[in-house]
Amino acid sequence: MRVEQQSRRYSLPTEDARLDALFESIPEPVHVDLTNIESACRTLNQTAATIFLMDDQRRRIIRRIFGAAEALAATATPDVVTFNRRLMSLKPWLDLNPYMLCVSGLAGVGKSALMDALAGFLDKQDSTIEIGSVVGSARAMRRFRASHGAKLSDVLNSLLAGPEGGSEGSGPRQKSATVSQVIKSLYREASFLLLADELQEISASSTASSEVTKLLLKLGSLGPVLVYCCNYSLLHKLSKRNQEEKDRVLGQRVILRPYASSTPEWHRYLKVLTACFDQTFQIDPERVSGKEQRTEAEILYGMTFGIPRKVVMLLDISLRLAKPGDGTIRVTMDDLQRAYRSSAFAVSRYEIERLFKQVNDGRAGDQDLHSPLDPVDGLTERDDAQRAKAEQVQRKLAETEARAQYAAMTAAERAALSERTPSETLPTKKANKPKPPKRKEGDLAKGQALFEKLC
Repeated sequence: MRVEQQSRRYSLPTEDARLDALFESIPEPVHVDLTNIESACRTLNQTAATIFLMDDQRRRIIRRIFGAAEALAATATPDVVTFNRRLMSLKPWLDLNPYMLCVSGLAGVGKSALMDALAGFLDKQDSTIEIGSVVGSARAMRRFRASHGAKLSDVLNSLLAGPEGGSEGSGPRQKSATVSQVIKSLYREASFLLLADELQEISASSTASSEVTKLLLKLGSLGPVLVYCCNYSLLHKLSKRNQEEKDRVLGQRVILRPYASSTPEWHRYLKVLTACFDQTFQIDPERVSGKEQRTEAEILYGMTFGIPRKVVMLLDISLRLAKPGDGTIRVTMDDLQRAYRSSAFAVSRYEIERLFKQVNDGRAGDQDLHSPLDPVDGLTERDDAQRAKAEQVQRKLAETEARAQYAAMTAAERAALSERTPSETLPTKKANKPKPPKRKEGDLAKGQALFEKLC
């Protein structure tokens, strides 16, 4: 591939169907060893992590990323002469002005899965650069995964070591890489896209925002388009930085939202996920069940808020709680509801109920559950119907919790509850003021006669 063709690696088809075919990842059905529950749960989590389905918001994000990379590549390598001149310069990226894009969202919504899909596609676009008789490698992207305590030197060594590196690089190096070496390497190998993930792992101290901001500014100065992921808690910390840093780090951002209830994308995700495990999970998103006569997709949305990680956690816990029969395990919606009420799901249940409360109240709550710079998840284009649905889900959750508490009572506790008087179980009401008696016919005449007698 010649220098002039480098930007074509980032060109995408305009048709949604062709774009989906390039990025979607649907694993083949796997056999789950139900004789070993731990092994089965591990297989479940590993298989679910490889699922990536396209929808409108993911298409918009991918097109935005690739459009920026394609524009930068077309400007940086228009011809061999320009490429050679920039390569000999001390600062080959000086006048190219690349930018950073922040991809944020709730924990477990699929940010890392999006990064994996981008990296998987771009790995296939690696090629060569031909300048006369000299042929060199061309890497479409470099990726960095942060780990706890990662330093700038770890990042530079990782970027210099290979296109897909961790925070500690691919192996020991005798000498730490310098910024100038990495800049030269990125330009020489035409790496116009840089992906950074798990930045919240760098530090959990009070100076985490300072360390992450310094790292992002340094990564942004390397030259390529920088795309980094962060959760809402880190986004809150970055939003409190001074104005010039915040403009550079958070000036370009997108929010990856959870699946919406009763949408084809939500139904499709549930079908693909459960189909990967043969007949283990007896769940049909279209089937109506329960006393409320709701579809199973709506019931699952009420227990997960449309977050893929929460769905997998529910399946994992329900698999551990399900009772085997005839050497097999069949997980039904009743098993999922029991898993939702279990202590193993308590932390996630609290988060989900807080998310529904945010939608119901129309305002933000916990910092970990909303963006400080964008609308609350579930409130975008919210109307009265969506608000009524959120109230209904919240009411059903409260009723389910009350039924679970009653089912856990002993016979003596139930008897004591039934013997309570209404005054003990119901709030007392304020006494109403007595109403004046109604006037009867003849009262006016009697009053007039009494008045005349007194006068």
